[in-house]
Amino acid sequence: MRRTMLAAVTAISLLTGLTGFPTGARVAPVLAQDVLVIEGMLLPRTHRYEVYDAQTSGYTGVSIDTVPRYVRQGAWIYDRTADRWVSHPSVGTPNPQYTASARDTRRGAWRDEEVEIRGDLRLPRTHRYEVYIPATGSYQGVSIDTVPGHVGIGTSVYDRTADAWVSHPSVGKPNPLYAASGRSDARRDEPRGQWDDVVAYGGLRLPRSHQYEQYNDSSGSYGSVTIDTVPYHVQQGTWIYDRTADLWVSHPSVGQPNPQYTASGRGAGAGRDSRRGEELLGQLEVDFGADRDVLQVGRDEGRFQKIRLVVRGGSIELRDVKVTFDDNSVFDPESRARVLREDSAFVFDLPGQRRVIKSIAFQYRSLDRREGKATVLVYGEH
Repeated sequence: MRRTMLAAVTAISLLTGLTGFPTGARVAPVLAQDVLVIEGMLLPRTHRYEVYDAQTSGYTGVSIDTVPRYVRQGAWIYDRTADRWVSHPSVGTPNPQYTASARDTRRGAWRDEEVEIRGDLRLPRTHRYEVYIPATGSYQGVSIDTVPGHVGIGTSVYDRTADAWVSHPSVGKPNPLYAASGRSDARRDEPRGQWDDVVAYGGLRLPRSHQYEQYNDSSGSYGSVTIDTVPYHVQQGTWIYDRTADLWVSHPSVGQPNPQYTASGRGAGAGRDSRRGEELLGQLEVDFGADRDVLQVGRDEGRFQKIRLVVRGGSIELRDVKVTFDDNSVFDPESRARVLREDSAFVFDLPGQRRVIKSIAFQYRSLDRREGKATVLVYGEH
C-alpha cells in the first residue's frame, strides 16, 4: 500500500529586501491532500493569494486556480497566509518552494552516506529537526542525537529541511519514512488477536473498550466519537484515530480504512470470528413528515439474532418496524409508536435461530426541526 506523508509547504523566512514589503514568517505545515498541484505548482488550498499592483502598491486577492497564469505573465504573487512570495524577483519566478519538483523527500532519495542510524530511526544528518510545542504553537530546534529521545516520549518532531514530520499522530510515531526498518511503531504490527472484546461494525473490527477520535483539519484538534459511529465517519472520509492503541483507524498514511481494522484483514486461515458481534447494516435519514424507508440487507450480511436501532442528530417517533426474512416471512416487533431521543437505542430479538434478513421496513418521522433531521443507524447482532 502506498503511504502518503506530510508534504508541507512551510518556509524559512524570506527577506525581500524591498522597503514596505512583508517579510517571511513560519507557518505550520499543511497536509499533502490540502495542496493543489496545478500547472507544475504546489499551492496550499486554504491559503490566501494576492497579486501585487506596482502602480498603487496595493494587493488584491486572487483565486488559487488563477495563480499559475499570473506567474506566467510575470505578476508578483504573494501568499498572505504563509507571509511569503509565490513569485517575485527576490525569490524566483516562481519561488522554487511552490514548484512541484522543488524537493524529493522519498526515503530512497537519501543516500546512505548522508543518513545516521539513531536508535530505531534513520535520520539525514544535514537536516534541521524541531520539536513542536503545543502550548505555544511554536517549533524549537533540537540536535539530531536527541530526536530518538523526543520520539520515544511522544513528542511531535518535524524535519524542517524535508518539510515532513518525523513523528506525529497524522503520519505515525515515528513516520515510517524515518523508521530504520521502514516501518512504524511496533504497536502497529501487534496481532489483531491480542485485541479483546472486539465488535464488528460496518465491515470494521473495533475493540469495544478503545477510545476513538475524529481529526478536525480546520482546527488541528481531535474530538471523541462513539464506537458505533466510526464506520459512518470512515465512509465519509473522516480521519479516525484509536487513541487507546495509538493507531489510525482511517488515514491516508495507513489506508482508508487501516487493514488492521477491517473485518477481512485477518491472516490466512483465521476463519470467521467465532465471537458474536454487531455489524452496521445501514443508516437512514428521517424526514419530518411521515416517512417510510426500506433497508435492503441480503444473505451476504450473514445471520442475525438481534437488531439494534441507534438514533443520532435528533429525536424520532418510531411508528412501525417490519423485518422480512429470506423465506419472505415477516416479523413485526413493534406494536405501538414510541419516541426515541437522540443517542438512545431500541433493541429487539428476532424469532427462532439466527436468521437471514432480506429487508427491514420503517415508518417514522423526525420530531424537532430545531434539532434537524435525525439519522437512524441499524445494527444486526450475529
